[in-house]
Amino acid sequence: MIPALISSSTTSGGTAAGQAGLATARGTLDARQQQLEDARAVERAWREFYDEHRADFLASCAGRKGGDGK
Repeated sequence: MIPALISSSTTSGGTAAGQAGLATARGTLDARQQQLEDARAVERAWREFYDEHRADFLASCAGRKGGDGK
């Protein structure tokens, strides 16, 4: 049998300090996850904006090459 390196009270957050630390860590992780999701949403919006305007620009450039003298 292999002895436990960390006592079960530490892993389960059995002490008040352990519970408080666990709650703080979870809150921090939740906040970081929300920041990550927000950053992904902003990046997605910028990519969609860029792709749309890039397509419009390329379409207008293709229209100029039609030999209309402009």
